[in-house]
Amino acid sequence: MKRLITFLFVSMFLLSTASVFGQYVDNGVFPDTNTYKIGGRALNGGLGVDPAGKVWLRQYYADTDSIIQAGTGKMIAVTPISVYNANGTPASFSPIKVLTGPDQNGATVTDTLTGTNTGGRINPSNGNFVINVGTKNGFAAFWEVDYKTGAGVKRIATPYPSNNAGVGIDGFGNYYTVNVLGGLVGQVISPAGALGDKYAESVPDIGRTIAASRDGKNVYVPRFTVQKIFVYHTDAGEGFGPFTLADSFAIGGSSESIDIHPKTGYVWFSTDSARSKMDTVSVARRVWGDNVYYGYNPTTKTIVDSFRVDSWKGIATLFPRGIAFSSTGDTVYVSHFDGRVNANTIRRFVKGTTSVRRDPELIATNYSLMQNYPNPFNPSTQIKFTVPSNVTVSLKVYDMLGKVIATLVEGDYAAGSYTAELNGKDLSSGMYFYTLTTSNGFSQTKKMLLIK
Repeated sequence: MKRLITFLFVSMFLLSTASVFGQYVDNGVFPDTNTYKIGGRALNGGLGVDPAGKVWLRQYYADTDSIIQAGTGKMIAVTPISVYNANGTPASFSPIKVLTGPDQNGATVTDTLTGTNTGGRINPSNGNFVINVGTKNGFAAFWEVDYKTGAGVKRIATPYPSNNAGVGIDGFGNYYTVNVLGGLVGQVISPAGALGDKYAESVPDIGRTIAASRDGKNVYVPRFTVQKIFVYHTDAGEGFGPFTLADSFAIGGSSESIDIHPKTGYVWFSTDSARSKMDTVSVARRVWGDNVYYGYNPTTKTIVDSFRVDSWKGIATLFPRGIAFSSTGDTVYVSHFDGRVNANTIRRFVKGTTSVRRDPELIATNYSLMQNYPNPFNPSTQIKFTVPSNVTVSLKVYDMLGKVIATLVEGDYAAGSYTAELNGKDLSSGMYFYTLTTSNGFSQTKKMLLIK
């Protein structure tokens, strides 16, 4: 009886999450790499989207740009901040190679952006972009940059070692720091640069990113050497302690990028195949996907959404190292680390309008793709499919030239019967094909006719 109850609980978990999977659709490379080249070969967490929809990125290596150093006349390599409008064109003030502004003591400081760099994200309290600038007299520091002008707003230096793994920022503008290496303090820093409470005396293991909830009650720290995400919690909120190590999730998943959805508050994180293992602890017993981003509901403690970056498949060094949402949450940009072997460093995903629902009355015994109904159709039609086991599913629509014109389903689905809807209001009359493929090799194609 106990085994039966456990099975039913797992099944309910999988079915409850399946209906919302596959909502983000791959919109392609960003920016157009045939026109604008992303420098530095790699991104290591330095990615953000400001309130105006501009995309901010900070390259990792200093190997594609340079500047004449003031005072010496020498040409030095830099790692600038690049900023692109939503249409993929560079912002008027991009690239940013030098920042000038006040430090936390009010003194005017100037920094040329050099060296290898980890981390950067949007400050949700004001829309500015915050980067880790590495070593300042041997210690970690951060620059905040005005998202409207590209000018330096402030530089905040810390008393902690410079090998910083990015920065988390809550809705009140507090910074949360974490080192790449384990055994070092996790610190809260006020918007004015004052040291606040410590969320951890010693963060364990090794990791490359961090995020904070908007209310300042939770700090999420992925550590890929132990394949889990630690949750540090305070009841006080607004960055005030005391904090405790309250939970962990994504057990077995190797995550090196994380962000908070601006509307739902879901914690989105990536996994890769290089270090990820099967979750043998929680009831889900999840097998983490390669180059997959998962949405985690911290209230229900369940995975509620996901999408996969298929164009990064099969290259072991393409660790997902960036994720950033637009202010509405309808668009998300993701990035990998190694631009040397795959130039598609950044891809844009857009929230689809396709609805996918499960029929709880039908039991699936095989893989199948049904003929759409109605057919011919105008403007909408429904496509039913079944899967007899938990599997990754893709359902795409193609035109007569073989071009993908809609991705209706893309994600993990539990056993069951599902119905996806295609709205063809923006499509031209004609013949279209739709193909269902699964991660275990099933593939089936059918055709349909749109008549307006």
